[in-house]
Amino acid sequence: KIENIIESKKDLEKQLDKLQIEQLAAYNNEKNIIALSKGKLLLIEVGSNFDSKNIRVAAENIANNNHDFVVICAKKTQDRLSLVIAVSRDFVSVYNAGEIAKKLSVIINGSGGGQNTVAQAGGSCEISHEKLKDHIVKTLNTR
Repeated sequence: KIENIIESKKDLEKQLDKLQIEQLAAYNNEKNIIALSKGKLLLIEVGSNFDSKNIRVAAENIANNNHDFVVICAKKTQDRLSLVIAVSRDFVSVYNAGEIAKKLSVIINGSGGGQNTVAQAGGSCEISHEKLKDHIVKTLNTR
């Protein structure tokens, strides 16, 4: 009986992971895409209940299914701001996710880094979504 409950819990967790990834993928539409001087930016404000692993998977999937794309997912939890940055594989010659994470970490009073296709940054800054968007666009356009 306990094994059935454990197995059921695992199945529900897998379903939740799949739903979170699908929900984030739904943001990939013209309404949410910002034109950059080079390429496009998709900035997604993520709810605090989203699992960090699912955010990363969704960002990578979106970036890799599009050309010339930078995807940034911003997750606020109480006094923390976490960013996941993903860059299309064919676009790493223009943008490097690790470098973007380092530059944005300064804005959010934190640290960041990672690979050229995917990176993370985190900090303790209270910043509005609009101000964050302005900083990100400015950072990406002044490359």
